[in-house]
Amino acid sequence: MKIVVGWNGTEEGTDALRLAADLARLTSGRITVACVIEPGALPPELIRDRAAWVDRFEALFTGARHELGDLEFSVREAIEGAAQGLRELAIEEAADLLVLGSTHRGAVGRVFPGSVAERLLSHAPCALAVAPRGYAERPHGGLGLIGVGYDGSRSARAALEMAKRLARAADYELRIIGIAPEYAATELPLPLEPLRHEAERRVERALEAVSSDVPASTAVAVGDPAAHLEEQGVDLDLLVIGSRGRGPITKLLGSVSADVIRRAPCPVVVVPSPNV
Repeated sequence: MKIVVGWNGTEEGTDALRLAADLARLTSGRITVACVIEPGALPPELIRDRAAWVDRFEALFTGARHELGDLEFSVREAIEGAAQGLRELAIEEAADLLVLGSTHRGAVGRVFPGSVAERLLSHAPCALAVAPRGYAERPHGGLGLIGVGYDGSRSARAALEMAKRLARAADYELRIIGIAPEYAATELPLPLEPLRHEAERRVERALEAVSSDVPASTAVAVGDPAAHLEEQGVDLDLLVIGSRGRGPITKLLGSVSADVIRRAPCPVVVVPSPNV
């Protein structure tokens, strides 16, 4: 797996490096560290002083080396503006996964993507992983239980494929999570048992499609999908969800997925829908 991680020397960037390291070890992946240097955020004298610019880049490299330990990685600059620079670099590197940290505004232990992540989610060239705030400070034994939100849609099937790939890489358990919302487009409550049975049928079909080399289980609930996925996230080491369509984040992810990536207590991987 080819992994690009955005690194700017901040605590949030450190969270991203730690998640990228966990994912690289899980998948025997190759890491490219994108040193995010935005010209607009630098003092004019630094922009004019090439030596100072090089010093800044080398400081980021040293910080990445410290955080990634014995992992091999390459380093690139991303200076066209964080979101655009990272997107172009991910395309150039043919990345499978782009890893970012959460905004400092989010609560500790919660995923709360900042403006860079939200802009990237709107035009994601590959799957995007967001680390919860404070992720680097947690004790780590690696990723063990991987969950995937599943409703049978094209985007959910794409998420399931990514989750299976990650689970298979290290023989970790996969949990297929089916949520049946109790409100339809009419906004009127619907009978719960038929909704639950349909959600159970969907996840059982998904379970049947998981090969025997991936240990897997299911979980089904009826109610607020984002709330239930947040609840599941307490037990998960990683949550994989699908995206929908193009455009702003609420259109790309749908209201449920947009809520999930803001509320999840574990890292979240958002997988673009096919042909997006």
